[in-house]
Amino acid sequence: MPALIDYLIAIAPAGILALCLLWLIPGTEIAGRTAIYILFFLLARDAMGPHGFWQLTASSLSLTAPSGVLLGLAAICVGLCLMVWRFEPLLCAQVTYWKQGHLLRSVSWGLAGAVFIGCVVLALKAVSGMASVTGGGWCLDWAVLIFALAGNAFEELMFRGVLQGRLAQQLSPMRAIAIPALLFSLCHAWLAIVVTGIGAPILVFTLIEGLVAGFVYWRAGLVAAVLAHGLAIYGLAVGLY
Repeated sequence: MPALIDYLIAIAPAGILALCLLWLIPGTEIAGRTAIYILFFLLARDAMGPHGFWQLTASSLSLTAPSGVLLGLAAICVGLCLMVWRFEPLLCAQVTYWKQGHLLRSVSWGLAGAVFIGCVVLALKAVSGMASVTGGGWCLDWAVLIFALAGNAFEELMFRGVLQGRLAQQLSPMRAIAIPALLFSLCHAWLAIVVTGIGAPILVFTLIEGLVAGFVYWRAGLVAAVLAHGLAIYGLAVGLY
């Protein structure tokens, strides 16, 4: 997979800098370490566009990378999640994976969150006059599905699990949901304005996505938030809305 190798070589210098910072910043400095993880992930995500792994418009997302590349990227994201879970116990101390051991409840909330995001997107397209890309019928693309879930799991771990989980210890549930959601949208500004030039539609979509994922996390934990986020991106990528 030469394309994946070229991509990894391109982001390697930033990865080395991030590792150096993580080595120097004490493990007790949760805010600083969280910021490093988020900044590196943002760079790695935004670099996928110039390498031709996806194409983004104001109304659609197409994952153009071969299945092998998508699965390789998914494996890397899972590895990042496992690394944080294994070596960052303080970061993960407040993470709720699912509420009261009810995994089925988490799955149900995740599915409901994804459906809600899809409905909101369809409503926004109708109001703004954007053409829907639906019409190809239902299709199940396992590589895209795995990438959508695994690729967004790290974002949810950081924004919802780590950040929202800690804010919830000090703030009201609504503020703990809103702050990571706004930051999540802001972290897409470079992608929206510079990388793609699409602008506000990306920021609006990611804000809605962040609010829904945050509410789902509050009600049912990280598994639910990953499902809501990942399945929403999958639906967009395969043209369900």
